[in-house]
Amino acid sequence: KEFTGNLNKMESSSSLSSLLSLPDTDTSQPSTPSVEKSVPGSMRDQRKAIKALLTWVQERTRKYGVAVQDFASSWQSGLAFLAVIKAIDSSLVNMKQAFEKSSQ
Repeated sequence: KEFTGNLNKMESSSSLSSLLSLPDTDTSQPSTPSVEKSVPGSMRDQRKAIKALLTWVQERTRKYGVAVQDFASSWQSGLAFLAVIKAIDSSLVNMKQAFEKSSQ
């Protein structure tokens, strides 16, 4: 429950991809020191956390020859998931076999 408590909030508010594409400021109005950012602090924090997680995943998967660009299409083959598992415990996944099966 600790890990999934905020999932419902995220699902109802937006997808990961749309969180990453939100603007940092509201450009429809003139900028003044008293104008607050258009994106609530929690949304900026979520976007920052998602980018940090993506960077972490990219660092872990790169050494196994898996390029992760996003949290959508990069995961479709299953290789990104397997590479993350391999990075956590190398005894659990045979990446050579995973690549062979994914190319079939």
